Amino acid sequence: MTLLLALFGAGAMGEARWAYSGDGGPANWAELSPDYAACAGVNQSPVDLAEFVDAALPPIDIRYATSGVAIVNNGHTVQVNAADGSEISVDGRSYRLLQLHFHAPSENRIEGVEFPMEVHFVHVGPDGGLAVIAVMFEAGEHNAALAQAWRHMPSSADGEHVFDAPIAPVDLLPEARDYYRFNGSLTTPPCSEGVIWLVMKATTTASGEQIAALGEARWAAPTTDPCNRATLAWCCARSAPPRGTASKGGSPRGHVNARKRRTLGRLVQPPGQFDPPRQPLDVGGGSQPRGILR
Repeated sequence: MTLLLALFGAGAMGEARWAYSGDGGPANWAELSPDYAACAGVNQSPVDLAEFVDAALPPIDIRYATSGVAIVNNGHTVQVNAADGSEISVDGRSYRLLQLHFHAPSENRIEGVEFPMEVHFVHVGPDGGLAVIAVMFEAGEHNAALAQAWRHMPSSADGEHVFDAPIAPVDLLPEARDYYRFNGSLTTPPCSEGVIWLVMKATTTASGEQIAALGEARWAAPTTDPCNRATLAWCCARSAPPRGTASKGGSPRGHVNARKRRTLGRLVQPPGQFDPPRQPLDVGGGSQPRGILR
């Protein structure tokens, strides 16, 4: 229950208040509540995807309905809540789409590159496990699908607008669906680990005005420090990140979360076969890995 509530905004039902700066900022997240202890873990997101490990990953089976029913300003970001009927399948398991939310600038990076905006499609499985599809936005053409949501974006925290007609989350995905995969965590409290991250290799576009509409609000993405390196296959193995001061990325759009980003290897889809995993690999930090590292 705590995990699902956290997906819809801090402070719900008496949860400890967290922030991107100040006393409630990332350096103190693990101390704000026993429920946030994982924020001091070693398998945390966001990450900087930096090194290749070639693997033939199976396509993600995406079955999205026209299910976006409301847009909410939860005080940290803007999210679109989804009604039942949209699912993905990963490793033979189905995950139901709960919501999609946005960050400006991007939380994750690819080879050190920070994108102007990122959307996370958050899914939950029958056992409570989470899978997140991430898509990076570049500044470019006007995004008609995004405009449907932005037209009703609440301008104040706790604001909500129910759409007159549901919107289609699939329209925010790129046409090419190759992806990078790693095991990580929620990027904000409770920072729960064991989250399957599926980061699309292809980007999509939004106009400068559309990106600015989100970026002008008072929320911002965590920034990264290349704290440690790991190699990925179906899951990643890593050691605890070293102590130090995280860099504060260059974003003029608000307070920047000084939380560290891990630097991870990344996955591509070359011709050929990748042997399926035969036994679990303990990657630490409470993750639930799906395979072994070879």
